Amino acid sequence: MKKIIILALATFSTIAFAQQKPAAKPAAKPEVAATGATSKEELLCKAWKLVSTEQFSTINKPTEKQKNDGVTYVADGTAFLTIEGVAKTGKWSFDKPKANVTIEVDGGAEKYKFKIINLTKDQFYYEYQDPDLIRTKYTCEPVKK
Repeated sequence: MKKIIILALATFSTIAFAQQKPAAKPAAKPEVAATGATSKEELLCKAWKLVSTEQFSTINKPTEKQKNDGVTYVADGTAFLTIEGVAKTGKWSFDKPKANVTIEVDGGAEKYKFKIINLTKDQFYYEYQDPDLIRTKYTCEPVKK
């Protein structure tokens, strides 16, 4: 009797923990398919306007200085960046494995490295760590024409 119970438990365990074949992956993510874009670089290439900032888990609307802040990525590698009302122009590059965007201003004299948290056709959510090691998360939306 003991052997039958052990055999039944072993059989049940094998069936219960057997792995199933994973479902087939869709050909493209919905937000990518909807825009026709095929990569993060293509999704990035537009003008983005700052909507909110988050620091130490506190979400804030842009301040008076930040009300016109944003970034524009151009497919040729040019970037237009406005930080606290100060406009800057530079070159941008994308590190695919780390999902980081780097903007170099004045031939590399200033560098801004953004970690992409979420990127869709309607939202650009990223994090920036300043030289004092303070991390700020930014939420941007495309500029409406």
